[in-house]
Amino acid sequence: MALYADPRHYREQGRADLVLLPDSGPSVGVEIKTDRDSLYRCKRQVPLYDVLVARRYLATTPRHIEKALTFLPEAWGVLVLCPDTHAVLEECRAPEPGPDWVTTAYLMRELWSQELIPALLATGMRATPARRMSNGQRAHALLQHHGDAAARALTLDLLSRRTGTRVTATRLENSCQT
Repeated sequence: MALYADPRHYREQGRADLVLLPDSGPSVGVEIKTDRDSLYRCKRQVPLYDVLVARRYLATTPRHIEKALTFLPEAWGVLVLCPDTHAVLEECRAPEPGPDWVTTAYLMRELWSQELIPALLATGMRATPARRMSNGQRAHALLQHHGDAAARALTLDLLSRRTGTRVTATRLENSCQT
């Protein structure tokens, strides 16, 4: 974690394969390495996950387990994947929780102006001031108007509506709870 202690540098290090952002509870990041992948980039990706999400996993096939355990920090969990189906076979090691940088304000920095402006207009703000603001100001105004919980729900909803981008977000409501 020492290399990239500021989460603003994450874009320089790549993208996470899977990030789970529950409405309550810690964020979870999963780096996936199948038999067709090498672990070369994984060593560079560890700091990305360490500063972004509270719980980190490497999900990989038995082929990579031994080598991965030589460089993964102890705080990382390891999931063993089936080499053919990529289904999770077992949790080899549970993750230890770390700091959670994925606050509502941090998530809102991922929103685009074409998402923020209509959201501001829906609060009753007039179009001219909304268009003159920076995205940071727009996000701050939405956070102030809605409060943390509602702004987080709005942000996750807006991200899940995106199409045609490298980032795919899906809103799972309460379907995973038992």
